[in-house]
Amino acid sequence: MLEYTQSVALFSQPNHGICQRMLQWVESETRGSRGDLLELYCGNGSFTVAVAHNFRRCLATEVSEDSVKLAQDNILNNKIKNAKVLQASSSQVAAALGKSEMLRDGRTSARFQDFNFSTVLVDPTRKGLDNSTRRLLNDFETVVYISCN
Repeated sequence: MLEYTQSVALFSQPNHGICQRMLQWVESETRGSRGDLLELYCGNGSFTVAVAHNFRRCLATEVSEDSVKLAQDNILNNKIKNAKVLQASSSQVAAALGKSEMLRDGRTSARFQDFNFSTVLVDPTRKGLDNSTRRLLNDFETVVYISCN
């Protein structure tokens, strides 16, 4: 059983039953995946924790520093060994990935050359994806898009 820590001050899925079904759906949709996962807008890492076992490696990103800390704690507390979380916006990730640059956030870094991304998981804010992130999705074999609408 997976366990998560969440802050009431940060966004999360407020409906426990819906949250469980979303996690189960994403886990089932990514089962049998090859390669690595890039997750954008990872929040507290709930999807990362739920699907990490379906991938060789996972890189999750989130713009909120508090959410990144929660995601890192949730990954550690659930003994997930193949996932890393960075504080970065989706547009920063798109720019760095497009140039095969290293992405750093002050605490940790990721070299994109170390990953073989086949799947991208996005759970954006209500306003959706910016143009650079939409273009980035074209580079992936599989796109898993969670929408609030």
